[in-house]
Amino acid sequence: MAWIPARTLRQLEPTPVARSKMLTQCVRTVQPCVIYGIDVTGEGHFKRVRKDCVVLRYPKRRKTNSGRNYRGVRENVRVRALFVDNLSESVLKMLGTKYNIEPFFFSSSTNWIPSRYQEEVRHGDGDHITVILPFIRITDSEKQKKMYPAMKPGEKRTIDVMSPLHLHGNPYLLLLQLCLSLSIGDHVLLIDLLAIHMIREKDSSTIITYHPALSDRTTAEHLHQVMERAGGSVYWSKIFAASEDPTFFFLAILWYALYAWDETFETLYNRIKDLEVILNGSNFFTAMSDLNYDLHSLQAHLLQYQTLLHDFEISVTFVMETPNPAMEKSENRRTTEELMKRECKNLLSEVDRLHRRCLMFMGRLKNAIDLAFATVNIEDSRQTFKLTKSSLRDSAAMKQISYLTMISCPPVLLLQSLG
Repeated sequence: MAWIPARTLRQLEPTPVARSKMLTQCVRTVQPCVIYGIDVTGEGHFKRVRKDCVVLRYPKRRKTNSGRNYRGVRENVRVRALFVDNLSESVLKMLGTKYNIEPFFFSSSTNWIPSRYQEEVRHGDGDHITVILPFIRITDSEKQKKMYPAMKPGEKRTIDVMSPLHLHGNPYLLLLQLCLSLSIGDHVLLIDLLAIHMIREKDSSTIITYHPALSDRTTAEHLHQVMERAGGSVYWSKIFAASEDPTFFFLAILWYALYAWDETFETLYNRIKDLEVILNGSNFFTAMSDLNYDLHSLQAHLLQYQTLLHDFEISVTFVMETPNPAMEKSENRRTTEELMKRECKNLLSEVDRLHRRCLMFMGRLKNAIDLAFATVNIEDSRQTFKLTKSSLRDSAAMKQISYLTMISCPPVLLLQSLG
């Protein structure tokens, strides 16, 4: 693989390239840049493409174990999906030049900027579409637990909604777990990324996905395996057989983010239930000092998740409202439009369900926090009542002493005056 000079990558100047950190955030290790591929044939069947490994000895010359030209002649290939792991600077330039990709895709992907847009529209021939979508997924990785350890009792920490949320068990929760059989476990909720660029063309389209080189994020190999399994399902096989539009592969990738959201919310639901059990327990004040941070941290992260779900909804709507220009003269254009509208509405309904579930979580957390404040106020009122009763008893005793003093003082003064 030859080195592609920067001047051929859409004539970008060095200053904007440096400011975008598009190249500096590329992987610069001895780990190879691996490209996994899937071909969807004209009949709608999925076929694995032998992966390419681009060995990097930065900054030495690069070499590849395959001389395949991904944009060469493709026989009976409706769409080819390329999942890129450990994106290197040379591979970035190669892909950008070969497929004429707008550099904003790479800068937005490497900087995790949510975006969606269409470009280079050619009616009857094709276009380029891009969706960059952050989403939440769950992991129980030991590495993440060490990076984000459980907070010690009494420790104060800033709530950063962009950092992974560690659903840990503090000492008091672990003690209750033994007594009440709570579902508390060590889980980490972290932000992952789907960065998809699609070149839709009349003969054969191409999809390129970017995967951040961070621990416990979705790798190209994993997404490649997921999409292979999707191709073997009866549901998606019927869709690809009924329509020639390669955009359905793009839509299938978005379902991966939905499944990740579902797993995340299932864990959050169990966590909120456990917190409610503790807040309704008899030893509420013992745990309140540790739960205060957990409650507000969960509430802050749920607000952030609400924003990410809104981005998800906008991305699906974008795909639904951006038809493939290459299908304008297709014989099954009407069937494709109906299928696309139906599938996008199905996905939108699921996103709406997640959105409403997120609102439900926020409402239950608010109820839990209100319960905590109400419990504190009730206990304060009880203590105030006890102090008031004690003060009344003291006041009655003082009155008795005053009456005795008033009765005994005149005789004593009279006796003193008579000598």
